[in-house]
Amino acid sequence: MSEGVNSFCVRCGARLPDGAVYCPECGYAVDGTGNPHASPNTVSPSDDRLRTMGMATMLYGVLSIVGGLLFVAVGMMLTPELWDTILADMTPEEVEMIESLGYDFLKDMFYVMGAPMLASGVLAMASFILMNRRANWTICMVLCAIATVLTVIYGIYAVVTIAVGAYVTYTIYRSKDVFEN
Repeated sequence: MSEGVNSFCVRCGARLPDGAVYCPECGYAVDGTGNPHASPNTVSPSDDRLRTMGMATMLYGVLSIVGGLLFVAVGMMLTPELWDTILADMTPEEVEMIESLGYDFLKDMFYVMGAPMLASGVLAMASFILMNRRANWTICMVLCAIATVLTVIYGIYAVVTIAVGAYVTYTIYRSKDVFEN
């Protein structure tokens, strides 16, 4: 390797010493041809980060799908009779506030909250599957980004979900080297 060129491994990102032929961290050949003596169990930092982000994405996906289904189910089950029963258990101040919104508005809100939450969870799970298979880097990254944007419905909590989703998307972006295509 010539001095100053490729001072970092293209596979794992580790700093390469001057004159290195192989990466000291992952064993990858500096010229990109591979190393016949490298351990097949060597895991690059990108691969390790992606595994961690994949687990976080799977957890988010499952929770989002369950939450979205619950919101949609409540919207479907909310009948005028159930509405009256709920209002009967509230204080007069609470009833006044809730009735000002109206039955139809609140019923629709369950769908408005549930549908994007469900869609975000499904997209996150699809992204997790691609991450786990290390396939279709671009699609994996786009699905994760869309799942992140759909979390805007969470209101103030969206700050957290968008920050985490953006970080996961960025991790996928940086891990292109471990994807097959």
